[in-house]
Amino acid sequence: MHPMRGRSHPRRLAVLLVLLVLSLVALSHRSRIQAWASRSDPRVRAGLAPELPAGTRTLDGKPITLAELRGHVVLLHFWTFACGNCEHMLPSYSAWDARLRARGLRVVGVHTPELAHERDLDRLRAFVADKHLAWTVVPDGGYLVWDAYGVKAWPTIFLIDKAGAVVATFVGDDHAREIEAAIDKLL
Repeated sequence: MHPMRGRSHPRRLAVLLVLLVLSLVALSHRSRIQAWASRSDPRVRAGLAPELPAGTRTLDGKPITLAELRGHVVLLHFWTFACGNCEHMLPSYSAWDARLRARGLRVVGVHTPELAHERDLDRLRAFVADKHLAWTVVPDGGYLVWDAYGVKAWPTIFLIDKAGAVVATFVGDDHAREIEAAIDKLL
């Protein structure tokens, strides 16, 4: 046996343990890391929400504008169905929609695909049906809404007040408590 081979295993193990610890630390801070890395467009952080581009339609083909949602609190979230962080938030959006719709909340999910198979509207429809998503879904295959809001990461959430102003922006998937508290204040 080579004399150095026996000694390298503890060193490799130490390196692997350090990498594992660093990975766990990064995972626990993923939303802050995403927010830092995405550097969301500051023009959209506060002020009047950009109108949805002309011709924007829901998954079922109905036209939609933010102007028609004035008077409601709008949770506008950018997601895609193959994103694990996005999927992690779907139950929260559904719960808020079911519980707070009568009080004036409107949940609008802008599905902006990252991967080629996510552009398939039949797959998106199947995903929405499978997950029993009752809130409004807007396909954004051309990145028109994404670009209008300066989004850089999935998921990104904008809270829009009843007057149509963006009052909060969240990047990442572990902000459910903060989002719900902000919604409660706006309602």
